Amino acid sequence: MSHTGRGAPWPFQPPVAQRDVKAEVIYCVGGVISPVLLNVALHGMEEAAGVRYMTTGVNAGKTWPGSPVLVRYADDGLVLCRDAGQAQQVKQQLQRWLEPRGLAFNQAKTKIVRVPRAQKERLGCR
Repeated sequence: MSHTGRGAPWPFQPPVAQRDVKAEVIYCVGGVISPVLLNVALHGMEEAAGVRYMTTGVNAGKTWPGSPVLVRYADDGLVLCRDAGQAQQVKQQLQRWLEPRGLAFNQAKTKIVRVPRAQKERLGCR
């Protein structure tokens, strides 16, 4: 097949299988695809954190009382726990889950903090 232009035919490029292709690694950091790739990589994180959802009835989709709640946005995350002991346990579970995936918490940004009651009520936690 060829494309005919001003007098001379120009052949199409050969298919990729016929070309000498040099493999390149493309880093998507900061690109529009990064959050999508991270969501794929982090699929299953809620289960690893111990988040439990009600599956039937009028409360289906809500978390069980006492269950941690995991909120992710791109590469940031927040886990809401009932107390510091649960928070420490969830952090350890997530560290074990992240490790085989080649991921780890940023220790400078990872903290366990107590949320004042007034703030909890604004978040809808009781």
